[in-house]
Order: sequence, then C-alpha cells, then structure tokens
Amino acid sequence: MLCCLSNWKGAEKGKQDVAQSQASLQLRKAEAITKAVQATRQRLVPIIEQQAKEASARKQEAQKAQEVEQHKKLVSQGWRPAVGSTVYVPRLGASLKVVKAPSSPAEDAMLVVQKGFMQVSVSMNEIQKRKPK
Repeated sequence: MLCCLSNWKGAEKGKQDVAQSQASLQLRKAEAITKAVQATRQRLVPIIEQQAKEASARKQEAQKAQEVEQHKKLVSQGWRPAVGSTVYVPRLGASLKVVKAPSSPAEDAMLVVQKGFMQVSVSMNEIQKRKPK
C-alpha cells in the first residue's frame, strides 16, 4: 500500500510539473505575441503618418485644381474683372483691388492690382473672383 501511495504522489507531482510547464509556455507565448504586436505598431506608425501627409497633399492639390477649373469656367464665360473690383491672388494670399484691367479677355492678359501702396501686375489666370465685403 505504501508503494501505491508513493506512486500516486509521484503522479500528482508529475501533473503539477506538467501544469506549471504549460502555464509557463502560455505565458511565454503571450509575451511573444505582445512583443510582436508592439513591434508591428512601431513599424506601422511611420507608414500611417506618411499616408496622412500624402492624403493631405492630395487634398490640397485637388482643391487647387478645383479652383483653377472654376477660374477657367469664369474666363471662358467672358468674365473680366473691372477697375475697382476685388480679386483674390492665391500666390500673394490676399484680396486686392483692380487698378488697371486688361482690354482683351485672354487668359494670359495682364492686369494691375493694388493693396495699400503695393501694386502688382498679375495675369488673368492667377486671380480668382471675389465678392466685395
């Protein structure tokens, strides 16, 4: 009977060892998965940031293309700024008053605009129509 009791204790100890090794294995697997997830996140962050920058640049390009298309429609309809009207010049980032308007409706015709003391010659394809405030 003593023999069976020692075998039973040995079997119990073996079960405990197996359970501990399984728990240890699961813990190592969980740690490995956590490390892999962290490494993947670190690799993805720069990619996501780059894609966000590219999307922003594409959005700005699309807006600019839309503004150019709108301007072309206005010019093709015969719109010409009159002396005293307000136009927006994107490269200057300002609204300016027309001082001298071109006599021809061509897109490359030059006009003179003014803001304060500054007078600038710009071509028709550089301006956008603005309503006076």
